[in-house]
Amino acid sequence: MAKEVLKPAEQIFKNKLEAIEKARHFNPSDQKLLEIYLDTLPNVLPSEEVVKIILGMIGKEQSSVFLWENYLKNVCSTCNCTAESGLKEHEKAINQIRKINDSDVQMIQLFKMSALFLRQAGLEQFFALIHLMMSININAEVDVIFYAANECQNPHLMEFEELVLQ
Repeated sequence: MAKEVLKPAEQIFKNKLEAIEKARHFNPSDQKLLEIYLDTLPNVLPSEEVVKIILGMIGKEQSSVFLWENYLKNVCSTCNCTAESGLKEHEKAINQIRKINDSDVQMIQLFKMSALFLRQAGLEQFFALIHLMMSININAEVDVIFYAANECQNPHLMEFEELVLQ
């Protein structure tokens, strides 16, 4: 069997990942090591594998906004992520965190991440997210479905978008 030949940069990241995994074995609750680990994974593994690893971590710690943020970042960076699929993933994360721990700070973090994603996808979906968040706060029993309206025809909405994202 032929040995896999890696480029120098790939080998450095692979060695770094191995060292981080060893360190995490001895310090599994160290947040800084987890951050470095999750930042290094995409440099060594394909996006689909990174997503699977993060999903495994989320399965063990579903209330971790940090893990959900990394999951969303990696899912939305894949080449097959569409605005619709990315939106569904953001909705899944928001609903999961809301069920477990309805912390305002955590919800605002996920909301801002979703808003930035939607801003890149299109203005009308950004306002659909605002509608979703208001609906969640008003009536938690109703399943909320994202919708796309044609709000971008109103010139004042761009100003509101900038205010919300600040």
